[in-house]
Amino acid sequence: MPASTANRHHKNGGAQQIVITIKAMHIEFHAARNEANIRDRKLSFERAAEFDFDTAVIGQDTRKDYPETRFVAVGFLDERLHVLCFTPVAGGIRVISFRKANRREIQSHDPTRTADR
Repeated sequence: MPASTANRHHKNGGAQQIVITIKAMHIEFHAARNEANIRDRKLSFERAAEFDFDTAVIGQDTRKDYPETRFVAVGFLDERLHVLCFTPVAGGIRVISFRKANRREIQSHDPTRTADR
């Protein structure tokens, strides 16, 4: 991790959360969910700090009545289209899920592109 990264562990209702601040972007997530994402998708929630929010398409997730306001962002990480589900927190985001975009999402994002930029 970069030297500017502060890594802190918090207890939240019995579940461990990891809070990371990289430059101006504050990223937090549940440690167990991150470990599962790394195992299943080979993608750490910490990488959300590198997600290209400037060019991402972001919309509110209204599929269910969630206890918090959730957003889904479709944008690039490492020249590959990804989907990031998050909720805003003070100074940043809490990652809910993070994965590579599937073919349908890639086509919806830009029918003229492939998964890579």
